Amino acid sequence: MKFSLATYAAIGFLFLIAAGFAASDTAILVTDITNVDASVASAAASKAGVPVVVAEDGMLTDDIKNTLQSTGIKNVIIVGGPAVIKPETEAELRSLGYS
Repeated sequence: MKFSLATYAAIGFLFLIAAGFAASDTAILVTDITNVDASVASAAASKAGVPVVVAEDGMLTDDIKNTLQSTGIKNVIIVGGPAVIKPETEAELRSLGYS
C-alpha cells in the first residue's frame, strides 16, 4: 500500500524543502511505498539533524535532483532495499556524484 505525502506530513515526517532546511551535506532517501522505512529514517534524521527525502515509487525525480544539488547535499543515505528503492536510483545517485 502506498502512502500519500499528506499521510507522511500528518505523522510528522521531515521533507527536504530547498528554502527551509538548515544546512546539511547529508540527506536520507526513503520511498512512499511503505511507511516503515520512513519511520526509522525520520527518527535517525531528527537525531542527526538531516532531511528526509521521499522518492515517489523509489525513483528520483527532477525536483529531488535539483533540490539535492541546490542545497549542497553531498551524501545520500538510502533507507530501504531494492524492492522499494530501485537499483537504478542508487546508480543514478552515484553517477551524479553522491556517496
